[in-house]
Amino acid sequence: MILDVNPENLRDIAAAVHAAHKREPGSQVLSSLERIVLSALHGKERILELDREQAEALRGALLKRAWDQRNTSEGFDYADLADRIDGALDAKALPREDVLDEG
Repeated sequence: MILDVNPENLRDIAAAVHAAHKREPGSQVLSSLERIVLSALHGKERILELDREQAEALRGALLKRAWDQRNTSEGFDYADLADRIDGALDAKALPREDVLDEG
């Protein structure tokens, strides 16, 4: 899966993944996801390329972060990102070339 990101939602993703990794420090998928996100932040990337397991872990991390930040604008941002990923995961088979738009 390829997820189109901007600097703001990439920072949101990094915060959610970091918080999830602190909750589950032994998780290999969260470790790999954290490396991908940090690399994207440092490289000012506009996309995240994730396999299905990483996308599912990211969705879960975003939902947990949304719950932690409920009733705030940040919480809605996390929930929106999780919904974008959920929509892509629900699609039968998303070809690698397809990109999830920001809007």
